[in-house]
Amino acid sequence: MSVANNENKSSLSNARRSYLERSIEHNVAEMRHRSEVGNQLGQATLKSLMLVNGGAIISLLTFIGNKGAVAHPELIKDAMLCFGFGIFTTLIAYFCAYFSQNAFLFYASAVSENGNRELSDDTPEYDPDLYLRRGNKALYGAIALSVISLSCFIGGALTAVNAIL
Repeated sequence: MSVANNENKSSLSNARRSYLERSIEHNVAEMRHRSEVGNQLGQATLKSLMLVNGGAIISLLTFIGNKGAVAHPELIKDAMLCFGFGIFTTLIAYFCAYFSQNAFLFYASAVSENGNRELSDDTPEYDPDLYLRRGNKALYGAIALSVISLSCFIGGALTAVNAIL
C-alpha cells in the first residue's frame, strides 16, 4: 500500500469508519429482507386478489348454469368484465410490487457500495435516491392497482346481484 493511500484511509475518523461499516452491514441485511418481502408480497397479492375475482367468475358461471333464464345477460356480461379487469389489474399490481422491491434492493445495494467506496476513500458512484424514488413509485402503483382490483370486485359483485334480482 502506498504512503498516499495510507494517508487517505486515515482521513476517515474512527467514528465515521465505524458508522460506514455498520451501515454496510445493515444494508446487506436490508437487501436480504427486501428480497424475502418482495416474494411474500407478490405471492400474497396475486393469491388474494386473484382468488376473489377468479372465484367470483366461477361462482357467476355456476349460477348462470343453474338459473340462466332468470339472469339479465347484459348485466352478467358487465359483471364478468369487472371481474376480468380485476384479475388483469391484480397481475399488473403484482409486477409493480415486484419492481418496487427490486428498486429497494438496488437502493440498499447502492448505499452499501457507496459506503464501501467511502471506506476506500473513493468517491461514491451511485445515487441511492434514484432507486428509492423508483421503488416508491412502483409501490404506490401496486397499491393503486390493488385498490382498483378490489373496486372491480365490488363493482362486479353489485352488478351480478342486479343481474340476478
